[in-house]
Amino acid sequence: MRIDKIMQELHDACIRDNQRQTIKKLKKDQQTILDNIEIYKDVVKLNTKLRKEIKWIIEESKEKRETRRIFDLLKQDTKGICSPPIAKYKDCTELKRKTKKKLNDGVYMIYLAGNNPVQAYCDMTTDGGGWKVMLKRNGGSISFARTWVECKNGFGDIHGDFWFGNKYTHILTSSGKYELRVEVIDSGNDKQYAVYKTFVVGDAGSKYKLTVGDYS
Repeated sequence: MRIDKIMQELHDACIRDNQRQTIKKLKKDQQTILDNIEIYKDVVKLNTKLRKEIKWIIEESKEKRETRRIFDLLKQDTKGICSPPIAKYKDCTELKRKTKKKLNDGVYMIYLAGNNPVQAYCDMTTDGGGWKVMLKRNGGSISFARTWVECKNGFGDIHGDFWFGNKYTHILTSSGKYELRVEVIDSGNDKQYAVYKTFVVGDAGSKYKLTVGDYS
């Protein structure tokens, strides 16, 4: 009875989706269902095998604590397998280019060199957008007289005044070709800017040497 009910539901789904269905189309749909069933059969086989392996682990692990630890680790690994992959963008430019929806200025997660997650303030409107803001200083809310370590790791409030950090700027600029845009706004709200087509910050061994060029 259960088999007949399932078959009827499958047939009804095909007919309901296409009321003008011909016998040839129905035959084609039936074949498609049969082809798909092969996939589901494989899933059932894998489930059976999985159940067998879990049973083996339980029987072989004599202590409940050991069994619990194994399955906690397995659950943790399974989350990584079943969850959709996180989109990783190496900078604000790539984020803007690959994200289909319109993005506003704000804080986003980027992955420097594709592997180092860090919060970044992205300017998505100025001159085409996609700028990673390295430094913002307005009104003197924080002091920029900092130690070497603070300048290396960055400081301040990413939603306000901040410095991104020499270490992270080096990782970013050594992973591709970047340009630098410097904007200055005076008390009368008059804005001036300069663009350098070459922008590289060296590593700690070079004392984070700054290289800029091709000014406009």
